[in-house]
Amino acid sequence: MMANSRFRIFLFTTFWTLICSHGAFGQTDTIPKKQRKIQGFPIAFYTPETNFGFGGLAIRNFRFKNDSTNNRPSSVNIGAAYTLNNQFLLYLPFNIISRGDKNRFVGELGAYKYTFFFFGIGNQPGTYKEKKEMYEVSFPRLRFTYLHRFTDHLFVGAKYAVDIFSDLRVSDTTLLYQTMPLGFDLGTNAGFGPALLYDSRDSIYYPRSGWFIDMNATYDGGGFFSDYKYIKTYMDFNRYFSLGKRTVFAANVNYQQAYGNAPFYQLAALGGGRRLRGQFEGEFRDHNCWQTQVEVRQEILKNWGAVAFLGVGWISPTWSGWRIDTAKPGAGVGVRYKLNKKEHINIRLDVGFDKDKILPYVTIGEAF
Repeated sequence: MMANSRFRIFLFTTFWTLICSHGAFGQTDTIPKKQRKIQGFPIAFYTPETNFGFGGLAIRNFRFKNDSTNNRPSSVNIGAAYTLNNQFLLYLPFNIISRGDKNRFVGELGAYKYTFFFFGIGNQPGTYKEKKEMYEVSFPRLRFTYLHRFTDHLFVGAKYAVDIFSDLRVSDTTLLYQTMPLGFDLGTNAGFGPALLYDSRDSIYYPRSGWFIDMNATYDGGGFFSDYKYIKTYMDFNRYFSLGKRTVFAANVNYQQAYGNAPFYQLAALGGGRRLRGQFEGEFRDHNCWQTQVEVRQEILKNWGAVAFLGVGWISPTWSGWRIDTAKPGAGVGVRYKLNKKEHINIRLDVGFDKDKILPYVTIGEAF
């Protein structure tokens, strides 16, 4: 009933966020003209959640006038894609690094018509084929995180996240329709909270050493700004080791929690193309989720490489409800082709599997 008012607030907040972040890092005319390069190219990808997708992407990487070439570049991208699951994606992710990396503005603006899978909540028995259902929603999205550097590698700041879900389309024969879990009526999710980042990687796109730790929590307070009242916590730990000139060992631990009256689509979800390959994203979801993975990355030829990965994850309704017999495995192998030699940006083809499924992933950039 307040959807139109909330949507106007969303548009105002989005506009004000862009104005504030723009003012904080300076006018764009401080960027030398020779650095104002925009690269555009077509994209194609495949994940189990999207099927094949096609579209275009424009990328702008730059440094500000007073930044040295040793500073990491800022980036603003804009992309659009359509998938064979009848999904439409329009997105603008950004990572603005200003004042010699004293401040970072990280986030995403987007508008989506997206088809999600639903497999139930909790450790539901049965194969993924027996449980898999689909539902469609449309939503605008805003993610904005401000981070200020306090030490060489430590950043602290705040995160703001908004999704406005509408236009649910689902068959009345599905479990989702018949059980109507909290969130079936969709609505607005708007959360705000603290954020922490520790980044000692030697490279953004293909790190060989260092740590990357991303932690944040957002509070949806209900009332006028949100239809639900809950706290969502996210912690991601990544460590990289060089085992030689051409070999990297990488490890990841991820924890998610949704505490309170979180809608089903905001519960902690296992799996996906980055967290636990070999498991459908969201096949298992609940209020708590742990997942971890390790990966060996090997460069073979000038532009080619290979990886092998292994992982495991759990979900639970409570913090203390973990059981070893509910562990979900994921493993696989992949190949890499170097798309950008200078930044070492790879095209990634992975095949993940567990006991009842084989899931391919084709996209750009490492899983973590």
